[in-house]
This record gives sequence, C-alpha cells and structure tokens, in this order.
Amino acid sequence: METSQKENGEEKFQKFVSDTVRGPKKGVYEHLLAQHLALAVTSYPLKKIQYICEACFMISEEERVKQEIDMEDIDIIHKVCMSFANSVNEKLFDDMLYRRLIEVSISWAFGETVENHRKYIKPWIVHTPEYYRNAVPEYQYERLADLEEQIEEAVRKIKKAQNDPEFREKCEAERINVFFIISKYLSQRSFMNLQSDFVVWALPKIQQVYAKLARLVPPRLLRETMSLMKPQYAQSEEHASSMG
Repeated sequence: METSQKENGEEKFQKFVSDTVRGPKKGVYEHLLAQHLALAVTSYPLKKIQYICEACFMISEEERVKQEIDMEDIDIIHKVCMSFANSVNEKLFDDMLYRRLIEVSISWAFGETVENHRKYIKPWIVHTPEYYRNAVPEYQYERLADLEEQIEEAVRKIKKAQNDPEFREKCEAERINVFFIISKYLSQRSFMNLQSDFVVWALPKIQQVYAKLARLVPPRLLRETMSLMKPQYAQSEEHASSMG
C-alpha cells in the first residue's frame, strides 16, 4: 500500500516537473502563433504590423480562407513594412552647421515601377513627392545638384499637366520617379512622416487580422505566453528609454 502511494506520488511529481519545464502541452504550431501574437501586443506599431503579417504566413491556406484573411493585402502591407524596417541610416557631418545629421535611405522590397507604386504606395501615401522633397536636408542640395535639377524638371512638367488630362497621365511616371529618388535621400524627420502615413493606414487593417488570428489560439495559452513576454518588453522599453 505504501509502495503504491509512493509510486503515485512520484508520478504526480514527475508530471509537475514536466509541465513546469516544458510548459503547456500544446502543439508547436499553436505555441509559435501565440508567440507572434503576444509579441505583436507588446511591440511598437511597425514591429506589431510585421509580427501579425508573419503570423498570417504561418497558417494554412484553408485556415486563411476560413478566417477571411486577404493575403494580397497582407503581402502589400508586409513588403512596405519591411522596407521601412530595413531602411539604412547614414550619419553625416555638416561643416557649416557643425553638427551630425542623419540621412535615411529606403530600399523598397519591390521594383520601383509605376505599377508597383500604384499597388504598394498609392493606397496609403498622404502627401505629394514635392512635400518629401522639401524635407530633403538643405546640406544635401550641393551634393545632390543633379538630383535637384531632375526633380525641378519633373515638378515643372507636373504643374504644366494640371489642366491637361492626357499630359497629366504621362507625367504620373515622372512624379513616381521623383518619389523613389527622394526616398533614397530622406531627412530623419521626412522619413518618420512617410512611415507614419503608412502605419496610420495599415494598423487598423492589421488589428482586425489580429482578432481573427487570436481565434486560432486557446485563450489560456495566449495569456500565458503574453505573461512571459511582458518582462522582456519591460526590459526592452527600459533599454530604449536609457538610450534616449
């Protein structure tokens, strides 16, 4: 009798150790999906968009159809998101102002064509290329004299086309070309303006997708995963604030 009770006690203890070490016995798929969703909750907007898009890539085509997730929209949002996330900052020094400046270059995750601009950029962009052109740092003007001349010519054509429907269509390519050129020479402020335009458009769409994905994960598993993520998020936020 004592031996039986002892064996039962050992079995319960082993089960407790196993559950504690390995966590809830859910499928790997559910755990990975839960991790992406938990990370999305605790991340800043651009990273939030990235995690939710990646979560969509994890689920089956059948599940996407069932949850009514439009993967064409997700592909568009994800490519633009990664373009911003992988932008390159170049630190420059202005001898006249005697200060360090940052120039940001965006390498778009798609071909820089008129068709792709209509597909990936036009749905969310708020301002005309001239707006972002005005934000190109003044210290760049001399170094980018050829670029400025090209932009000025394109802007003149665009203004001329305002009252000519046929010519206006021809000038669209010029305007789009200007946009892609300027996106390689952005000031830090104009880069943030451009990124904010995208985030304001994409985030509501992505939040709706998050709600659909959350249905695929047991609530308890999602809560447990989020509780594990919060300390990491707090540490990352503390580090970010300490970096100024």
